[in-house]
Amino acid sequence: GMSVTVFAADSVPITPVKPLTMEPSITEIKSNGKFAQPSANDRVNVQIGGITGNPTVTLYQIASADYGKDGREGFIQYKWVEANEINFQEATSGQIAEIANAIVNGQLRVNPFDKDPIEEADASAAYTYTKEVPAGVYIAVLTGAEDGSVYNPILLTATYSMVKEGEETGAVLVGGGINAADAHYLKGAAAVAKKSTPSINKTINSDTVEPDNTITGTKPAEGTNTTSTPGPTTNATVSVGDVVGYTITPEMPSYPAEARNKALAISDRATEGLTFQFDTLEMVLDGSLEVTKSAADVNGVVTFTYDNKVIAYAKAVTEDNTTGFDMTFSYDNLIHGNERAVYVPTITYTAVVNDKAVVGKDGNTNTTTLYYTNQPNTGSDWDPATVTPPTGDDVEEKTDKEVVYTYQIAFHKTGEGTEANGLANAVFGIYSDAACTDDTLVDIVTTNDKGYAVSSQVSAGTYFIKEIAAPMGYSLNNDVFMAVAEWTTATTTIEATTVTRRTYTAEKPKDAVQVGWLDLAHLDADDKPVFYKLSTDEGFVKTARLTPAYLASETITVSNEGVEFVETNDVTGTVTELKNVSNGDSVNVESIPNTRLTALPSTGGIGTTIFTFGGCAIMIIAAGLYFAMRRKSAK
Repeated sequence: GMSVTVFAADSVPITPVKPLTMEPSITEIKSNGKFAQPSANDRVNVQIGGITGNPTVTLYQIASADYGKDGREGFIQYKWVEANEINFQEATSGQIAEIANAIVNGQLRVNPFDKDPIEEADASAAYTYTKEVPAGVYIAVLTGAEDGSVYNPILLTATYSMVKEGEETGAVLVGGGINAADAHYLKGAAAVAKKSTPSINKTINSDTVEPDNTITGTKPAEGTNTTSTPGPTTNATVSVGDVVGYTITPEMPSYPAEARNKALAISDRATEGLTFQFDTLEMVLDGSLEVTKSAADVNGVVTFTYDNKVIAYAKAVTEDNTTGFDMTFSYDNLIHGNERAVYVPTITYTAVVNDKAVVGKDGNTNTTTLYYTNQPNTGSDWDPATVTPPTGDDVEEKTDKEVVYTYQIAFHKTGEGTEANGLANAVFGIYSDAACTDDTLVDIVTTNDKGYAVSSQVSAGTYFIKEIAAPMGYSLNNDVFMAVAEWTTATTTIEATTVTRRTYTAEKPKDAVQVGWLDLAHLDADDKPVFYKLSTDEGFVKTARLTPAYLASETITVSNEGVEFVETNDVTGTVTELKNVSNGDSVNVESIPNTRLTALPSTGGIGTTIFTFGGCAIMIIAAGLYFAMRRKSAK
């Protein structure tokens, strides 16, 4: 009636569940130094190692030992709860999950043998659950881990094995030991882990923007993960009109196919300064398997299909001044192969930095949240086709975020006389190179009635400013001025807060300069064609869908007049100084001056004046003689 019979030299215990990731505990069945019959008094420890997050461990006994009449006949057999007998040496993840489902949902009447809420001071440190039990078969259900770990039900055994010492044969009680962090189920779906700790990792694609190494002062906020170690975060510098690419990769939870609750979803939200582009949302599986994306249905829902199975649903979401998407997964359709492994999706998309981007150290944040159940054995009516992330006490959330930073160049233009403190309607080009050529044009700005101009279409770095159109009555200033865009406390006094709104057109106005590209096939949050700045033309000009863009209008809103710019927006990325670089010695200046046009000066001697008057007199006399001759002829 022993579960496993093993004979070996000396006392060598063998557990009936192999291989082990923890050493088994052993109780020798002896009395007065000699082997004795197994009895109901025998006890041994069962253990679960690798536990983190302080979950509650509930241990259920699903089989007990029958020792015969009054326990005098030794071990006879195992008695299973309501005939739910399994071969515990060959038990699969599915068999274990089905029994756990029935217990948790009240379909199998089993009282907990033990319920232990773990309360370790360091919830992140690995903890080993240990319980002394009589011979039998047990299922452990772990719930409520603070670190978001998902624990599938774990089978533990306390069974008898035979040993031989010299000429004497006897029994030992062997307690099972499992390390949940390392162990998969020994039979059946080997890819199903006893413990998984899902997470979400969001990154900015390096080929869209460069990491920003120029930020000084307070360190920008890094990516956060509410219940585990933050994923890597790239702080990047961008300018208005830039396209930023993102990649999302979740670490998937591990659920048996027989689990009743497999809720899994991802949501993504970008703050107001980033316009999410839903049509760029794409997915691959396991890094390379291409997924088919459908067209949006009447509700705006798209499906992602692989191997003729819908694995995910997605829809665009706009709420609370954010844009983004919700994506829900059909977990069963992600399971594949004989090993029942789970495909890992990699999700990519782009967002455009718009003119509502926050300038300075707060940055523009894009946050991704992974939703998943931590109780796979409980019933659930959640349906992924609703494209709504799951909610409830059994739902864990893991987040990761990326922040991109935008900058400004602000400068002051002065005139003469009553306009000495500020000259309006001067048009400037912002260039990425001192030569100030059309192919290095980044932005075109116009000074407001206070003489100030602000460009937010810059990232961190050095730029060059040149006047391209002077106000009426003023001459053009041909000097080139250099400014460095960086996050700092501005020392240049900029009077009032200015907000610039620009509109663009594909129809070229007279003498207009191209400032970027328009994607007429796609609209931004304001229902206008998506605009790309000129400096990104290498990535977009080769596609037929882009059309040259020209500045159609520009509106500058000024508020809080008379208040210094740095006081009204103390996180502004702006410039600390302007330098006139035309003369080669980079002279610091406080403003960019213009000179009023005057009457052309008289040049040459007095003889020029005499000839002018003489010529006029001759013409008058000739005209008089001509008309006199005509009257005489008429008579």
